[in-house]
Amino acid sequence: MFVDSVDLMVSSGKGGAGCVSFWTEKFVIKGGPDGGDGGKGGNIYFIVDNNTDTLSALRGRNHIKAENGRPGEGRKKYGRKGKSVEITVPPGTQIIDVETNETLFDLVNEGDNILFLEGGKGGLGNLHFKSSTNQRPTYAQPGLPGITKEIRLEMKLIADVGLVGYPSVGKSTLISAISN
Repeated sequence: MFVDSVDLMVSSGKGGAGCVSFWTEKFVIKGGPDGGDGGKGGNIYFIVDNNTDTLSALRGRNHIKAENGRPGEGRKKYGRKGKSVEITVPPGTQIIDVETNETLFDLVNEGDNILFLEGGKGGLGNLHFKSSTNQRPTYAQPGLPGITKEIRLEMKLIADVGLVGYPSVGKSTLISAISN
């Protein structure tokens, strides 16, 4: 069995912070709070694709990060959600946690789209904290952090035929003569 493996560090995006803002306009005497929520952090997905056959595309990449969520703004503007990262792997790939050496996923079916790490939730703006007793909240929530995991991707292949021999004895010529 031939095993192709890659060690990676993957991180989902952290959520954006909520905003502390107050509505001020020329003829509005008491506008009130209008801080928007922060955006959600990006997710990490694994996609199984038959068109890829090795993990060589991931070989030079040490740390794969999803985009962080943007912070909220005034006038009830919510922050933009962070962009997710899709990692394409061939069928027969296993995702193994490096710390515990536990197999997390075994990706075998073509077209599977697996959510691996979820991004952090965005914080609430001061708009959500107004009440009859607290009409001017001056605080907002920070965004929740993303998740970071160190993983190993291992692809398993079973060879049908093996050809062993000394250099320059005609192994390549034999293969080209009997195969297409």
